[in-house]
Amino acid sequence: MGAPRRRDAAGRGGRGARARRRAPGRAVSRGSRVAVVGAYGAGKTTLVRALSARLGLPVAATTAMRDPVPGVPRALEDCSPEEVFQLVLRRFDERVRGETALGDGLLSDGSVLHEWVYLAGVAAARREGADLGPLARRATCELARGLGRRYDLVVHVAPEVPLPPDAPIDATFQAALDRRTRAALRLSGVRAVTVTGDVEERVAGVVGRLT
Repeated sequence: MGAPRRRDAAGRGGRGARARRRAPGRAVSRGSRVAVVGAYGAGKTTLVRALSARLGLPVAATTAMRDPVPGVPRALEDCSPEEVFQLVLRRFDERVRGETALGDGLLSDGSVLHEWVYLAGVAAARREGADLGPLARRATCELARGLGRRYDLVVHVAPEVPLPPDAPIDATFQAALDRRTRAALRLSGVRAVTVTGDVEERVAGVVGRLT
């Protein structure tokens, strides 16, 4: 199955005003804005936490992508496409506000692409969410084109580790999300750094690009 699993069968603005794009591949400083992108389960959050501890950079905060109606517990995998859209809007707003508040020197777990790539994946995998696909794809394309102005370094984490049995998505959907993420990176023109290996190897791959 390519859709997010459901129980019982059933994440523009901020840095956009920045006019100068860094040269592709150029080393950036430890006070930079670093975005870590990749599919669910690839290890983005683990890497971001390790980088924060190593570099002392704050992480732009967002709430968990669940509970579209405040006070009513509902896991992401149990949400309808329309509820996922609600969560995307909420998380995107939180992300932009959080990154803007931090200014220079931050880590973004997913970047502004993350929520829209996920929504595009849901729309493609679920027939009842197909009408959200064009919106999600347009938003992804627009945000991708501004990625190099928003972040100084973009790190792509490939999904190397098998998903746990209780993961809310399957490997097919994860692979689709990764393909969409990589397509957005190609559109952006940003030369992302792809990291592989264990956490320490991934951290070293990022730190080695910082001056």
